[in-house]
Amino acid sequence: MNKLIIAFFVFCSFQANAAFNFGDFIDGLFSNDKEYIETTQTIQFEDGKTVKEKVEDDLTVIAFIKSNTDHLRNSLDENQIETLRKKYFNTCRRYSSFICDNVSKEMKEFSKKLAKEYNILQPSCEYSKWEIDGKKKNGKVVKATCRAADVYALIDTEVDGDYISTSEDDITFKAGNKDVKIFFDSDPVVTDFLKWLYESLN
Repeated sequence: MNKLIIAFFVFCSFQANAAFNFGDFIDGLFSNDKEYIETTQTIQFEDGKTVKEKVEDDLTVIAFIKSNTDHLRNSLDENQIETLRKKYFNTCRRYSSFICDNVSKEMKEFSKKLAKEYNILQPSCEYSKWEIDGKKKNGKVVKATCRAADVYALIDTEVDGDYISTSEDDITFKAGNKDVKIFFDSDPVVTDFLKWLYESLN
């Protein structure tokens, strides 16, 4: 009987110790992921922008286009959308240039009025959610999700010793469950207009 009691306490002690060590192991994993993400965010591109700045800036543009594509399609019919586009581009050519590539002060004011009139949404992705989305043999995939819209970025990173690297070509942007290019190409009438409008509002 005594041997059974001793064996029981030894077993319980082993289980408690195992649970404690497993908890430390999990905490260590989370800590490493946090440090990995923070390091990835601070990687600089040639233009001086960090990964975090670049990704969140691009996500904001994509969120603006996706949110307003959905909003306009739900609020207006085809004729109303075409009228809106013509109103914008005709004014743009008058205030800026034929292809609207130079945004004037007057055009900015007009765009603000247009945005108010049509309840254009202006989401920000400045405070995105960053997490590890997957692990590879020599790196990890970091995911940045815009909290304001259904858009996110997947950043493919490589590890060489203590060095983490990525490039702009290793970043994939998604709008909903589609690659951004596929999403834009599926509705160019609205998305092209919204690209121009975003530029003239900012």
